[in-house]
Amino acid sequence: MDDKNQFNETTEIVGNIKLRLDKDLKKLLKASEKTGVPLIFSGDSIVDFKVEGDSRYESNIKPDFIEIGPPAFYFDLEFGGNKFKEVPFDRIKTSDCTYIFKSMPYSTLDIDFDIGLRLDNLNLDPSLTITIHRKSNKIKDILNYEIRKRELSNGTFSLIPFGNIKFKMEGELPSASFDDNILDFYKKVNYINDELKLNIALDDDYVITNDDFISANIICDFIKNKKIKLDTLPLSMNTSIFGLNKLLTERNKQFTLKQNEYCVNLIGNEINLGSYKIEIKHYEIVNFDELNEIYINNRNSKDLINISVVLKEKDSDELYMDFD
Repeated sequence: MDDKNQFNETTEIVGNIKLRLDKDLKKLLKASEKTGVPLIFSGDSIVDFKVEGDSRYESNIKPDFIEIGPPAFYFDLEFGGNKFKEVPFDRIKTSDCTYIFKSMPYSTLDIDFDIGLRLDNLNLDPSLTITIHRKSNKIKDILNYEIRKRELSNGTFSLIPFGNIKFKMEGELPSASFDDNILDFYKKVNYINDELKLNIALDDDYVITNDDFISANIICDFIKNKKIKLDTLPLSMNTSIFGLNKLLTERNKQFTLKQNEYCVNLIGNEINLGSYKIEIKHYEIVNFDELNEIYINNRNSKDLINISVVLKEKDSDELYMDFD
């Protein structure tokens, strides 16, 4: 029988283990299943250990340690010039000759792999189908996926079961479509996430908009300069006709605005940048003609009126929200 057939041959091995535990084993196994971290027993916690079905281990032995956890197959991987040793995979049998191997959550990979292995005939080389996924919807994992799929698109892939080069299999990685603007956006959001110590995530059904690109640029400016540059300052206010006239005719045109918080929405995550101040040394009313017409039409009114005024720094573009 050749090596490939040996790899696919199954031998029934039965083991008996007696352990000394300080907690319920079922609860420990459930915790291991959720976290993906195996249970390890050693020393006096191993009371007895027997194996039947493999002549190498049929005599009574006491191992140094016993590891119990989610069933895993270990593969060495080679892709995109990268090599990873003993990567754990969960195996799912979908038919008599087809298996799906999914990389385990606690693996050292920064992306997830699904590997389909089909064996139509034991005398033929196995065929592989490979797909990659992001590990989670956290921004770091999304960025890693965007970077990796560029490296791996149309590349080759090697799979070495249990580190045995005799069973090495190769396949082609799928082609991927790229958007450099999206990659640059994810880099900015990841930078924001790291610098502000956030936990930004992207919902599966969220559609990135132009407002998200603008928000990312705004927050990056805030991080680097503690300032956000403004072209104009739009304000909405209720005022009397006397107050509107004063605004239009004021000679000492200084203006200061202070707020306790400024929130920016970024891919569905509300980020509070804190308190800020805006100072205008000599303002100019951008929509002066519009407000002057409102004044003329309402100059005899005694009621408050709602107006929208747009200010800018006269003869200068130095207008900022200052967070320092």
